[in-house]
Amino acid sequence: MGNFNYSANNVFNVDETGISVVPSKLPQVLSRKGKRQIGSLTSGERGSTITTIVCMSAGGIFVPPLFIIPRKKRSDLLKGAPPESIYECHQSGWVQTYIFTIWFRHFIKHVKPSAASPVLLVLDGDSSHTSNIELVDLARENHVSIVSIPPHSSHKIQPLDKTFMGPLKSYLSEEIRVWMRSNGRALTPFDMAELYGKAYLRVHSGKIAINGFRTTDIFPLNRYIFRDDEFLAADDVASHSPPREYESTYEVPEEILNNEIIVECPHPINDICNGNLNRSVLSESNRRQNIDSNEPSTSKGIIKKLNFAKEKCTAPKKHQDNSSQPNTSKALMKKINSERKMCRKREENKFLILFGLG
Repeated sequence: MGNFNYSANNVFNVDETGISVVPSKLPQVLSRKGKRQIGSLTSGERGSTITTIVCMSAGGIFVPPLFIIPRKKRSDLLKGAPPESIYECHQSGWVQTYIFTIWFRHFIKHVKPSAASPVLLVLDGDSSHTSNIELVDLARENHVSIVSIPPHSSHKIQPLDKTFMGPLKSYLSEEIRVWMRSNGRALTPFDMAELYGKAYLRVHSGKIAINGFRTTDIFPLNRYIFRDDEFLAADDVASHSPPREYESTYEVPEEILNNEIIVECPHPINDICNGNLNRSVLSESNRRQNIDSNEPSTSKGIIKKLNFAKEKCTAPKKHQDNSSQPNTSKALMKKINSERKMCRKREENKFLILFGLG
């Protein structure tokens, strides 16, 4: 930010929020002592979500919002909306990549960035922002620098989340309740723009915008907004994670090693024989048709894999006397039987826990 020396009017933050015809917040009411139930008028429908894209600057400038209406066909849905607002239609009612590009053109039209007055736009890491090549090209052509905030940090460094979205939804819920008392019918998308416009104008103030950037330390910039103690939880998890070992002393038979087919399974051969590695190499044979590598890790599937592994481990090598095999085979059989019992017990415990019997 210091390299370009952005002014407060040239630092913007954009974010999306969903609104519904059903009030999101219920007000506190006064009633007589001891009364258990209080009647209140509310919408009889769950309603669909309408998304709005809002943008404000550190100097108190607001870009007119964009509405995303959950409809297929366009019609006049902006009666009473904030001046110069625009809208797009999509079945889901959520922001899409092409819709955010339309909003960005709307943003450039109102802000008018130039080489002498470049603009900084701060946004979150939504895929419609970060995976939008057309948006990046438009930003380069129009002297707009885009900064994406880190994941899971919007509560700390997103100005709109800090000071704007909360009051907006509170005022909108109040407007919806007042409207329903006056009209006595359910809200529709045709009514929402007017109510949103009333709530938006109540929050549309330079003080809220300036405080949003100041509390997040984006403008004026403070790179030390996160304290060292806020990283302790992540450091604690990393320090207590046990190291994974990948060494194994088990000697895999040559006929298995010579084959290049790798099969992922929850209980491979080396888990049976050593218990360290998480991969095994199994040879392609005529009996492979009985082993399905994509089979769910049920007790039946695990036992199939164990039987296949047992046969591979106990099979005599070519050009080798079988007289030395019994002792090795007995040891392997014990380990395999023990592992099989443990597998069955684990699967039984999972089912017991799942159905609340454990």
